[in-house]
Amino acid sequence: MEEQDVAKKLKELCGLRKWTEEQARFVLEACRASGEPPTTFARRWGFYSQRMYWWKERFRRTDAEASDPGAMAATSTSTFLPMTVRDEHDVSLETLGAAFTAVAPVTVVVSPDVRIEVTELDAASAAWVAALVKSLREVSP
Repeated sequence: MEEQDVAKKLKELCGLRKWTEEQARFVLEACRASGEPPTTFARRWGFYSQRMYWWKERFRRTDAEASDPGAMAATSTSTFLPMTVRDEHDVSLETLGAAFTAVAPVTVVVSPDVRIEVTELDAASAAWVAALVKSLREVSP
């Protein structure tokens, strides 16, 4: 692709709110070909350098996962937490106390005094709950 075609496409991409993977790869390749640092390249073309770094990291993860799915699992920062799974029929509402009107589909017991109950499974991701548990453990005595 000629230099003026690259420039034209970069100007078009500058105004877009979101990029497709193909568009992001084009920008990253143009940056690499320019020899400029990403921050300089982004400033020159009107992009946020953070956007370029985000796509670069996303492609790095995707490419690493595609080449060796086991490697990503080994380097994951996820932590398994001990938990007990019980059938909702094993616990009656009377046992839980009068304040509870329904059994939550997911309950995470952080400590004897702290429970996280997720009543709508689509309301919170597992990553969000894990981050909350981690934060609670950091501030708990």
